[in-house]
Amino acid sequence: MRLPKPKRPPLAPRHTQANYGHRWRKLRAIVLRDAHGQCADCGRGAEEVHHQIPISKGGAAYDLSNLVPLCRLCHDARHGGRQRHG
Repeated sequence: MRLPKPKRPPLAPRHTQANYGHRWRKLRAIVLRDAHGQCADCGRGAEEVHHQIPISKGGAAYDLSNLVPLCRLCHDARHGGRQRHG
């Protein structure tokens, strides 16, 4: 007797969405709204909000002046990734 294949779990949200609470989601929405949904680096659609000064290095987690909207590729690039827009 064969068991049915288990369904794949949905993709996990990025760490920025998973580990922050209501306050973060509210600020994130403000940052994206104020930027008209545009990435601060390339002008494409922003999906993520980046801390310019990392929290681990003393950056404020909930300060709008420390937050910048980025698309996923630019956000990955700011974290040392190699992907860039073509």
